Amino acid sequence: MDNTLILNTILQYKPKESHILLDIGGNDGTHSIFYSKNLPNCSILTFEPNQMLYSIINSTIDINRLTNIQTFNKAVGHKNQDEMIRLDDLNLHGCDYMKIITGGYESLVLHGAMDLIHTYKPVIVFEHSKKHLNPTITSQFGMYSWAIETPFEILKEEGYLIQPLSECYYLAKHIESD
Repeated sequence: MDNTLILNTILQYKPKESHILLDIGGNDGTHSIFYSKNLPNCSILTFEPNQMLYSIINSTIDINRLTNIQTFNKAVGHKNQDEMIRLDDLNLHGCDYMKIITGGYESLVLHGAMDLIHTYKPVIVFEHSKKHLNPTITSQFGMYSWAIETPFEILKEEGYLIQPLSECYYLAKHIESD
């Protein structure tokens, strides 16, 4: 994946209102650090369930003395449970931009953020590949794979237009956005 493509997307759609950006699937923090340095007036919430990667993100934040990133060592999904949280339950006061790269769990992230998406209509960059939810993954959550829509279906239903950024990365922008 060309990180530059995704990173530059946020600069094209600079936050206008709440200045809240969500980095879901923070990995090593590359995106959050970029957002922090290039958009210092924004608040970045970064979610990374892998403890090792979460530690790397926090170390990088400390080394760079960044103060506008808040990290969560949690997965983001469709319900609250031990290691997972729903974005709708965070009671955010806005959201301008979401980056969702969660290795096939993107639909579950979106299902747990429907109020947020409906209310704030953020620009969303997401991954979609053949790793899309399969019967093994969905059975872990007590769901049937046929009951889970793709990110395309979910976002189109909410009034989003979707364009490819690359082979498996997409930009979704609400039709009411400028």
